Amino acid sequence: FEMEGRYVRKDGTLVWAHLFSSLLVDSEGRPEKVLIIVDDITDRKRMNDALRESEEMYTKLVSAIPDMVIRTDMKGTIVLVNEAALEVSGYSREEVLGHSLFSFVAEEDRGRCLNNAVLMLDRALGPQEYRLIMRNGEKLLFEANGDVLRDADGEPTELVFVCRNITERRQM
Repeated sequence: FEMEGRYVRKDGTLVWAHLFSSLLVDSEGRPEKVLIIVDDITDRKRMNDALRESEEMYTKLVSAIPDMVIRTDMKGTIVLVNEAALEVSGYSREEVLGHSLFSFVAEEDRGRCLNNAVLMLDRALGPQEYRLIMRNGEKLLFEANGDVLRDADGEPTELVFVCRNITERRQM
């Protein structure tokens, strides 16, 4: 059998262990010995707990942001949007996920937006203004700030954008 459990050491510290037990038999199939392997998985459990807490915080933080939050792969395909993005744009999650972010940028701003996405790989650009196309066809002006997510080797893996509707502010 296999099992994971929490144990107390002689010094009172708690540890997590993975136990593996197997019955060893002789050449005639009779039980001869029991093999037990105990693996200390305390560090793995701590890392898993920290990762779960981090993911929960990330999810709640993205949900609480009143601006649009959009994450894409390196080709610009949308892999995550928060509720605010769906509420403002009028699109459903299914209409957005898996589609190119740039297809939601007004044609007159699309080339500049694509160029800026490439420039982001080398340096932070700061806020940029683009018109985004809402589900009803309306084009609203947004201030977008983006950054590049990188793996442990520093290679770009995804892009993340926070977009604030500035249409009314600009009209004033």
